[in-house]
Amino acid sequence: MGSRLAASIVQRWFGAPGEDPLLVLQRASGERPEAAEALAAFLDTNALEPLCRYLRNSGLDEADARSRAAAIDAFVLGVSTRRRVLRSELGDPAHLQAWLSATIQRLADG
Repeated sequence: MGSRLAASIVQRWFGAPGEDPLLVLQRASGERPEAAEALAAFLDTNALEPLCRYLRNSGLDEADARSRAAAIDAFVLGVSTRRRVLRSELGDPAHLQAWLSATIQRLADG
């Protein structure tokens, strides 16, 4: 799971031309409550819940699946904030993908 999710993240960050709408919402969320609410709802529906469902289907109980999904979600959002909102260098895509992959997999494995 870690490698697939990391590949998707890196492709989005490096491959999408123009302004990323999620990044726009993330930047605006600190200033505008409606942006924060929209981003939270989007991430809950499109990231947290699918992760939780995947982990439950992999054999985890609801509490463990939700806890691990929340850890992955927080990690990815933190990396996105550091690298994209605070505009730290993204670095080499292959290195970033390998690091994300390993870390996400560790969080998924518990």
